[in-house]
Amino acid sequence: MLDKVQKLTRSASTVRTDSTALGSNILVHHSRDTEYKQWAETSVNTLSAIVKIFNAQRSLLLSLDDFASAWSTLLEYIEYLAASDNSEMSLAAIKSFQEVLLGRVTQQSMADMNLRERSAGKGNNAAVTSAQDESLYLPENLWVISWQCWMRISQSLISPQPRNVSHQLSQNPAGVFTEKIDAPLKHYIPGAAHLTTILHVFSPLFERVKKKLPVDELRYERVPTILKVFSVDIADFIWYFLDKLCNCDNNDLYESC
Repeated sequence: MLDKVQKLTRSASTVRTDSTALGSNILVHHSRDTEYKQWAETSVNTLSAIVKIFNAQRSLLLSLDDFASAWSTLLEYIEYLAASDNSEMSLAAIKSFQEVLLGRVTQQSMADMNLRERSAGKGNNAAVTSAQDESLYLPENLWVISWQCWMRISQSLISPQPRNVSHQLSQNPAGVFTEKIDAPLKHYIPGAAHLTTILHVFSPLFERVKKKLPVDELRYERVPTILKVFSVDIADFIWYFLDKLCNCDNNDLYESC
């Protein structure tokens, strides 16, 4: 289903709908006035629903022999949407990534997560254990695969150049191999909501995989570079303009950093 929705989204027209042709009493909102925008919403809703199924039926799905393949396929779709040229799809994909790993995250739970992360930074091991316990169960090898996905999504967010994401599914549940495609180029600047969400995934995910990561993963060009870009200081007067553009609370970004 995700494969079909993705193909229809990529081939959808970006020409604005002429609402007058639909009747004088029909108005189409500017956020949904093209086929592409409408399919973008469908992509977001479809991915969100599948993530909820993965979480609600996690114990049952884990008993399947091909769960690892299904998990990798889901992460590939999430990574593809996260690197898309549509800000709405990108943010929704990152939030889906957060939800499938950590469960449903509310504003209150994000605030609690900030407190635990600050406590963990002060050497409070109980805070780290609490964060791990709240994560949904996954086999260890799938946590490592999820970490690799986190790295690629993070790098696509901070890259100054548009980045094509090679998307090659091994084999979908229907047994049909899909073609190799390139993600559309990114034409927007990720907002604070994008960065805050992906940063909140970092701490509990890193705690899960840190003993299994190769030393090269901690080179400056890898994790440190990503965290340095996320935590760069921004002058106070610039936040005024970012608030107007992003319509979000930038305090969450500083808290997560």
